[in-house]
Amino acid sequence: FVNCLNNELFGHGARRQGYTVGCAIAIEKNDLEGFHAHGVMTIPSHLEFVGFEQTFIRNVHRMKTLGKQMAIKHTPDSSWISYMLKTGESALVPELLIKPSAPR
Repeated sequence: FVNCLNNELFGHGARRQGYTVGCAIAIEKNDLEGFHAHGVMTIPSHLEFVGFEQTFIRNVHRMKTLGKQMAIKHTPDSSWISYMLKTGESALVPELLIKPSAPR
């Protein structure tokens, strides 16, 4: 999914220059919702939140394996950390920690 998002956001720069949005994903399981993910992503400097949100939603709908239920919030402070890790640090998926890289 992140690769598709990067391709739309950065075009050839995603592949040629390695541009990517930064992200961290935590996987949570509870009795009510089963497995689900919480994530945080950096918004590229060339976009406002609304443009990023539209691109994100468009790419989610292109993916057949992703669920379509989502809530996207603009949270510029660090309050997202405690929410994302409410079940503990073991929820973080190290393979899905990506440092942002974008044109300046």
